[in-house]
Amino acid sequence: MMRMIFLAGALLLAACSNEATLTRVDVQQASQDDTYEDVKKIMDPEVLESLEKVIQEVEWDNTITVDMARQPDVKAVLFYQEEKEMPERLVRFDVWFNEEAGTATIVSDKENQGYGKADQEQAEVLRELLLE
Repeated sequence: MMRMIFLAGALLLAACSNEATLTRVDVQQASQDDTYEDVKKIMDPEVLESLEKVIQEVEWDNTITVDMARQPDVKAVLFYQEEKEMPERLVRFDVWFNEEAGTATIVSDKENQGYGKADQEQAEVLRELLLE
């Protein structure tokens, strides 16, 4: 019985330690002249937590390849810490806001994400977090 409790605890600890933590987001907003502004770093834990929540709620489809007619409104690089003392894993996001529908299209280079569609509520939160 004691071995089973120890084994269960060890498995739980191992599972928790593999969880990646969003530690920083570097954001560049498109300018009027199709260039991008200087990088803005987001490191506030509350903002990062809100952003992570939205990303998890987005409907992702990694089978769709997107070719947009214009440059992204926002380019973002998300920094995930998987293990202490190890380099962070980077995930690149391009975001296009659809003003008419109030939604957003996201293209991620993370293999299980790919193309994402944010509904109106998610798009508004993304806009607030990334463009504040």
